[in-house]
Amino acid sequence: MQRGEFGKAEKILLQITAREPKNFDANHLLGIVSTELNKFEQAEKFFRTSLSINAKNPPLYKNYGFFLTKARQFDKAIEQFDVALRLLPKFALAYSDRGNALEKLNKFDDAIADYNRAIALAPGVFGFYNNRGGAFLRKKQFSEALSDFKRAIELNPSFADAHCGHGNVLVDLKRHDEALASYEKALSLRSDLENAWLGRGNAFAGLKRYDDALAAYDKALSLEPGLENAWLGLGNVFCDLKRADEAFAAYDKALALKPDLTEAWLGRGNVFRELRRFDEALAAYDKAIVLGPACAQAYYNEGLLRLSLGQMEVGWTKCEYRWDVQQFRPGKRNFSQPLWLDDSDIKDKTILLHAEQGLGDTLLACRYIPMVAALGAKVVLEVQSSLKPLLEDFDGVSMLIGRGEALPHFDVHCPLMSLPLALKTTIETIPSAVPYITVRKNAVEKWRSKLGAQKLKVGIAWAGNPDFVNDRDRSILLKNILPVTCVNGVEYFSLQKDLRHGDDELLNANPYIVRVDKEINDFEDTAAIMMSLDLVISSDTSIVNLAGALGRPVWVLLPFMSDWRWLLDRDDTPWYPTARLFRQVNAGDWTIVLDNVCAALRRSVDHRSSLVCDANHSL
Repeated sequence: MQRGEFGKAEKILLQITAREPKNFDANHLLGIVSTELNKFEQAEKFFRTSLSINAKNPPLYKNYGFFLTKARQFDKAIEQFDVALRLLPKFALAYSDRGNALEKLNKFDDAIADYNRAIALAPGVFGFYNNRGGAFLRKKQFSEALSDFKRAIELNPSFADAHCGHGNVLVDLKRHDEALASYEKALSLRSDLENAWLGRGNAFAGLKRYDDALAAYDKALSLEPGLENAWLGLGNVFCDLKRADEAFAAYDKALALKPDLTEAWLGRGNVFRELRRFDEALAAYDKAIVLGPACAQAYYNEGLLRLSLGQMEVGWTKCEYRWDVQQFRPGKRNFSQPLWLDDSDIKDKTILLHAEQGLGDTLLACRYIPMVAALGAKVVLEVQSSLKPLLEDFDGVSMLIGRGEALPHFDVHCPLMSLPLALKTTIETIPSAVPYITVRKNAVEKWRSKLGAQKLKVGIAWAGNPDFVNDRDRSILLKNILPVTCVNGVEYFSLQKDLRHGDDELLNANPYIVRVDKEINDFEDTAAIMMSLDLVISSDTSIVNLAGALGRPVWVLLPFMSDWRWLLDRDDTPWYPTARLFRQVNAGDWTIVLDNVCAALRRSVDHRSSLVCDANHSL
């Protein structure tokens, strides 16, 4: 029934109750119709009148409970469903509706139990599977959720809500293109399904198609202005686009509708962090945690901010929540052997240290391996395959394996980025001796003979992994970094292995940049090239971590709010003593950064020239 038809029904029923105030059916139906029309005071009135006429009718209690659920009076709703089920113990619809109310209270296991009862009583009702699928989705039990939504669709292929739910699971699984197909099917069946437009917005946001996401959220809100998750989605997109005022306005709308919306407080914290309003960011993260103690993302984001602030002990602890964050959950290793965080003696035991984040994180964390070996343990190191040639002879490693290779016996394990926590790292105790990675002499000699030049030799890189969550901030377009390559007296070498669209043509059009990228097979080649360079200049990628680990001079180009390892408001870092940091002054603006780099390069060229001149005079 459409909204207009509910309006017609309301008019007829009001005429009946005016003539017959004690007509049970008319009062009961008016409660239902008023609920659908969101006329909550009127609905309450007619349900109560109905109860005064007949207090033994199970559907009345079920429908009254449905109204109370819609009115967000969840505990009262459950009381009404309980009465309905006492009067009619095999009332499948009452079990399903009570499950909905329990789900709103985040009692997912209880809700699923009720959905199970409803399905057992009426296995052919497609809506019950749809409801249970939603609960499984909120519990992040994706395979069960997909199965339920598919079953609902099998029972009723025209059920738009089930196609929408199926899309929601696919969004959480980051299968965004498939999700869009599910939403398209839902909308072909019901073009005014606001949750399908909301889902489209989420899928487009996941694909970083921000204009499409904003349009989809706006459409959802035109259909249902009280859809708090659409306001949340808008806030998240505005946050990604660095449109802080609009992000705050959207989050405020979401919180006005649902003050305990944990994700909106999390979003506010992220915007405050990007604005470097750190006290407000921490307060917002704390609010998110109080409202949603299971919100791992809030703990993790707080942890990263604490690390940036140099508050490392609490920062490392909070970052352990990463394993319950969607981004990291697929990489969690469920070994039967215990996790080691320096909470047991590992002398004469075998410990597996395994890479679990990006290449740069692996290179940074390797510095801790000799410290673990010094505790008397045999270290098995598992790393990304591309790093294996570089780390073959790493100090303290008894066995090196590539990710995906068979694991040997081990007694305990530790993810590499948990080692700073295990070894109680503070600002003062960061292991900063470099180099801690070395390159085989023959590899260095091979590249030294190829790179011989009289000028200052500078390697450049500009972009990291495009799938990294903050890649939009940290990577620089090649066309924007080209001014750095215009300083006279410098020979430039491209270390950028993975090129973005248009990079190849641009590099070929600039002969003053020597391309060695096509000859780089692995990180050992990159490291060997660096050993023959005077300087490396790069955005915040694995390249700078490699240069820092090799003890090579490296200039790091950083966004306004940089990664935690670079701390705040300093041009050096205790992680890499040979690094010099160039930071954005204004968010998104690389102009001043690149101007400063060019000026520093010119000084380096002048200094080198004066040294050569002095040497010639001394001869």
